[in-house]
Amino acid sequence: MRNGETIDWEGYSLTVDWMPGQTKYHACLHGAIDGRRVAFTVDNIFASTTDPRQGGNECVLARNGGTLEEGYLYAAEYLHTINPDLIIGGHCWLLDRPEQLIERFRTRMRALREAFQDLSLESDYRFMFDPYWVKAAPYRVVVEPGGRNGFHVVVRNFLARPLKYRIALNCPDGLTADPPLIEETIGADATVAFPVELKAAADAEPGLKLVSFDVTRGGIRQGELFDFIAHVGALDPALDVFKPGEKKADY
Repeated sequence: MRNGETIDWEGYSLTVDWMPGQTKYHACLHGAIDGRRVAFTVDNIFASTTDPRQGGNECVLARNGGTLEEGYLYAAEYLHTINPDLIIGGHCWLLDRPEQLIERFRTRMRALREAFQDLSLESDYRFMFDPYWVKAAPYRVVVEPGGRNGFHVVVRNFLARPLKYRIALNCPDGLTADPPLIEETIGADATVAFPVELKAAADAEPGLKLVSFDVTRGGIRQGELFDFIAHVGALDPALDVFKPGEKKADY
């Protein structure tokens, strides 16, 4: 389904929206049921609506792929916008009249973003918080001995100005990347996917290998912060592998 698409089910009209939080890929299903605005939020909000000590969520996990602006803060602002009368969460949570809880949620997430920024050595905390501002898509690339396979190196710039990147792909023996080096300027607040081919020598040893990205950003070397898994062996049609030049809808 597309973001914002409305469906009719058993006489009810329900809208599906992207609503990240616990993970980047959560969604919210909402609509009018028996005269009330009802939102199905899954695991994005857990708390008592009447206990002012509870702020709306249990933890923030960067590895789930969502900065606050694309996670819990987004969820809090989104719920404020749709203003549900009833929230039905995951694990059997029912939150009746959640307006005050949503406002606590918003306040807490804004304060958390400020705290992260104060703790960060970066001009934008997301460069320290997000473990995926350089990544391989897919993360696991399968290549047969003597063969090649494509993937993308996805690079993100959180700043409101263009930023130059230099990314060297460091391959183990038997593997090479084409190109082995990406040197590009990424536009303000942009994400760019660069096609790369991974090649395996005919005598490459089968098994799992680690390929690292040695990153220099804005003229400052960050080091080998990111990596991906290369599987040297027979191709598995069930795996999500794709050829260079093919585009994914979302990174």
